[in-house]
This record gives sequence, structure tokens and C-alpha cells, in this order.
Amino acid sequence: MGPEPKPNSWPTDFPSQLTCNDPPPVVDERRAPDEEPPVLTRDVIEALISTSPPALANARARAERLAEDRVLAVDVHVPTIVLAVAISAPRIEEVIAAASSRIPTTFDPADVANLRTYAAAAWHAHVRATVVSNARMQTLLDEAVACREALLVWARGLAETGWLARAPHADTGRRSDARALAHDIVALVELLTEAWPQIGVFGIQGWHLARATGLALDLLVAREAGTRVDEGARRMRARAFSVLAWAYDACRELLRELRRDDGDLEDIAPCIGVPERPEDEEPQLDGPSPCDLRPDASRSALDRRCLPN
Repeated sequence: MGPEPKPNSWPTDFPSQLTCNDPPPVVDERRAPDEEPPVLTRDVIEALISTSPPALANARARAERLAEDRVLAVDVHVPTIVLAVAISAPRIEEVIAAASSRIPTTFDPADVANLRTYAAAAWHAHVRATVVSNARMQTLLDEAVACREALLVWARGLAETGWLARAPHADTGRRSDARALAHDIVALVELLTEAWPQIGVFGIQGWHLARATGLALDLLVAREAGTRVDEGARRMRARAFSVLAWAYDACRELLRELRRDDGDLEDIAPCIGVPERPEDEEPQLDGPSPCDLRPDASRSALDRRCLPN
């Protein structure tokens, strides 16, 4: 394993000197007439942000009722967890609804029915409990510009050599618009992910893309965060996150039984990896930074094995 990447260390040279004996994959973008277009990560994020204030209002009562021994320590990167749950939620809902006759009475239907609401609530609670100084915001913007440039170089190089289905696009003139930068990064990560894992032969690793996504989410949180926060907001963040974590865990446990013969639990409701922070670095944005994601971080904050009994 190589040295741990540091902020602003984004490589900008496309590793074209590396050779690959395998030809580029044949990409066919045509979809069947009745096939739904893919849901873009950007759209999922925008839905999270736009619905988060009312979602927190709707989830507040359940969060307040949560027993103290069920409140989890927020020692993970909340936006990364929230986005992963929001992306998985529609498929989880679909699979559980299709197996309605096999669902045990011990399962609370509210856990799946409100999964997207709980995700949006956890997002807003995290924003309200996050403090971002002007200096920290500028650091994030600077790193985002470097990150976008690196991803663009990679994507353009891969497109020119036939490894990507379409050419990348980003407005590189926007250097201080946090929302625009974040969406550019998310779109580029999505484009590169489509060609994964074939592009790994060029030295682009999965943690590069995970780190970039985390940075984009940090930007979106930072643009809404305040400069001061009270303990009430921190308390609600822990409770809102815990409600989401336990609901997702309950859905995973149900799906583990429903899909035992299919073996596709991780495709439907994946065990979500947790970013880790090197011990010699201070946490940023009031929690572990996604910029410090270790390549071997695969633990899950939402898997039952990682939750208190």
C-alpha cells in the first residue's frame, strides 16, 4: 500500500505511460425502449438538499423518542453515509414491496417507508451542526478546483483513447461556486465509475473516486453551514443519524433473509464503508474527512456487526 494521500495532492498527469494489453471495452449506450434512464447522483443529492429541512421536521419526533442507548456516536462522515442510503433507498423499497407476503410482523414498515426522509433529515441535521470558517471554506474550494482538474485530465485522456463512452464536460471557469464545483466533481466521478474497474489498469484507484465524492459533499455542506453552533444541534445530529442508521440496518437484516437464495444483498443495500482519518491529523468539518479515506476502509457504520447490541 502506498503512502496516504494528503489534501491538495491530486495528480494531474494522466498516466498514459502505463500500458494495458487489453483493448478498450466495447461500449453500447443504447437502451431498450422501455428501459428507464439512469438516475444521476447529482439528482439524488439535489433531492436530498431540497427536501432536508421538512424531512428533519418530520423525523424530529422519532429522533427525540429514541432511547439514549440507541443514540450512536457520530464518528463517521455523515454526508457519505446519507448519500449511499439515498441512492440505495428506491431499490430497497422495490424489493421489500415485492416480498410483502413474506415480511415478518417484527419488521417495522416505517423503517423502509421513511428511509429517504430519514436520510434527508440526517443531512439537514448534519448541516445545522457543522461549523465552517471562511479559511476552511477557501481550503475546500482550492482542493475542489485541483480535484476537478485531475478528474478532467483523467476523463479526457480515457475518452480520447476509447475507454469512456462520452467526453467529459465541466466549466473550469467556475472556481468559487461551491455548488457548481461539487456537481462537476460528482458528474466526473460518475463518468469514471461507469468504466470501473477497467480504468484501474491506468492507476486510477477506487479511493480516488471515493475521496472526490466526499470532497464534493463537504462543499455542499459547507455552503449551508454556519459559523457557530449550539449543543442542541449536535445532539439532534446524533439522534437523526441514529434513526437513519437503525432503519437502514433493519432493512438490511430483512433483505438478508428475503434474498438469502439470491445472494444479492450487497447489490441492493450495500454495507457502507466508513472514511478513516490518520491519527496524526485533526478532523475537518467537525468529523473525519473524506479526503483521508484509506484504500482499505471497508467497515460499515450501518451493518449490525458495527452497531451496539
